[in-house]
Amino acid sequence: MRFSIPGVALAVILYAIEFLGFTFYVAGAHQYITSYHAMLNETRDFVDDVIDTKEITPQMLEEFNIALASHEVVYSAEIFRFIRTVNPDPVHPGQTVTIWTLVDDSTTFNSGDRIQVICTPVSVGPYQAIARSFLRLPADNTKIVKTARIR
Repeated sequence: MRFSIPGVALAVILYAIEFLGFTFYVAGAHQYITSYHAMLNETRDFVDDVIDTKEITPQMLEEFNIALASHEVVYSAEIFRFIRTVNPDPVHPGQTVTIWTLVDDSTTFNSGDRIQVICTPVSVGPYQAIARSFLRLPADNTKIVKTARIR
C-alpha cells in the first residue's frame, strides 16, 4: 500500500468539513424542532385564550408577539376570523348552504366563529444557518396552522 501525503491531507480536510457540517446540521435540526414545538405550544395557548375570552386584547397580542420572537427560529403570525354565513342553495331550492366568510375585524369574536392562526418561520437559528451554508440546504418553511371554533 502506498502512502500519499496529498491524499491524506485531502482526506483529513474532507473529514473535518464533514464532521463540522454534520455537527452543525444536527445541532440546527435540534434547535429548529425545539423552537417549532415551543411555538406550537405558544400558538395553541393563544388560541385557547381567545376561545375562552372571545376577544384579542392588546396585551394578549403583545405576549404572543414576544413569544413569536423569543425562540431560535423567529416566526411571523397571521390571525384570521371566519364567521358562519347561511345562504340559499342555488341548486336545491328551499335548502341552505353554510359557508365560512373571512372578515376584517379579528379583535372580537362571537360564539360559533372560527379563529385561524398561521405562523410562518422568518429566520433560522445560527447552527441551522451554518449547516445550510455548508450543505446548500433550502430554507424550511413549515407553517404552524391552528384553527378552532369559539364557544
